Amino acid sequence: MMWVGFIFSAAVIVIAATQLAKYGDIIAIRTRLGGMFIGI
Repeated sequence: MMWVGFIFSAAVIVIAATQLAKYGDIIAIRTRLGGMFIGI
């Protein structure tokens, strides 16, 4: 049962990280700030 929780948590982290990268890139483009400033 512990492995199910671990795998679920890992999947949530991977999905959140990809969404964060996508939206961070959009924010960097719209605000005309560099990606380094946004944290990408």
